[in-house]
Parts: sequence; C-alpha cells; structure tokens
Amino acid sequence: MVNKVARPKPTWLKYAYEAVPPSDSSLQHAYDPVKAREYYLRTRELKGREPGVQETAAEFASKATAAASSLKKSNTADKAITTKRDKRLKVVRERNEALKKKLDGLNSRLATIGKEAKKKPKGERARLEGQIKDAQARIVKARENLARKMEREKRKAAAKRKKKVSPARATIAGTSNRKGSSK
Repeated sequence: MVNKVARPKPTWLKYAYEAVPPSDSSLQHAYDPVKAREYYLRTRELKGREPGVQETAAEFASKATAAASSLKKSNTADKAITTKRDKRLKVVRERNEALKKKLDGLNSRLATIGKEAKKKPKGERARLEGQIKDAQARIVKARENLARKMEREKRKAAAKRKKKVSPARATIAGTSNRKGSSK
C-alpha cells in the first residue's frame, strides 16, 4: 500500500464547506455557496496589471527609422539584383532562341531525311532512320538541358533575393536572424 501524505487544504475550503453530521462512520462535507461568497468578499484583494517593459515612443520611432533605412538599402540592393537578374534572363532567353532555331533546323532536316528515306532503298533507309533517331535524341537532350538551366537560374535568383530580403524583414519585425542576439 502506498503511504498517503496529508496535504494541507486551501484556506477557502474551511469557509466554503461545513461539516455535516455523519450518517455512517465517515465525516462528510457539503459545499455552501453562501459561505464561499462571504469568504471571497471578506478576503478579496483586487490587483491591477503589473507594468511590463514598454518601449517609449522615441525607442519605437528609432527602431522604425532603422528598419526603414535598412529597407531602403535593401531596395537599392534589390534593384541591383533585378538588373543582374534581367541581364541573366536576357542571356538565357538568347540561348533559348538559339536552341529553338537549332531545334527548328533539326526538325526540318529530320523531315527532309524522312522524305529521302522513303525514296531510297532499304539499306540506305535504315541508315537514314538511324540519323533520324540520333537527331530526335539530340532534340530531346537539348530541351532537357534548356529546362535544367532555366530552373537552376530561377533557384539562384530566388536564393539571392531571399538572402537579401530576410534580414530587412527580421529588422522590421524586431527580431534578428543572427545567433546569440536578443531582442
């Protein structure tokens, strides 16, 4: 059996409960709401809010101006990033156009080879069909490479933007991303 430790009862219990004569061998208590209310009214002590650490208007304004200035700096950095991104996109688009032209050329060559293959005997037809398959494989590979390059460029631009913008957002929010710093 576990030893039960007698815990002290709260003080309000002695006023809220009144002993009822036992009908059996144990002692019974009944809750008396009137007595509980009387005890509450006698012992209540209203407590106001405790003042916390509050910023003064000057401190808040200085934080806001610091955040705004860092935003302006990040905006100029964002513009630089945007121009760099635009230049990279222009280069990528030019490459894309070149690959599309190359693709169109391969497709037209493929069509002419296909027409020639139908006119040629079976031996040459097999050779030309092999060239067609090679051309198709190069087209597919060129498309995949282009898609990978575009995706890589998008990820790089997004990562750079995130790297530049997150400190400014953290400053605005009043927090910092750096370890060891506190509010």
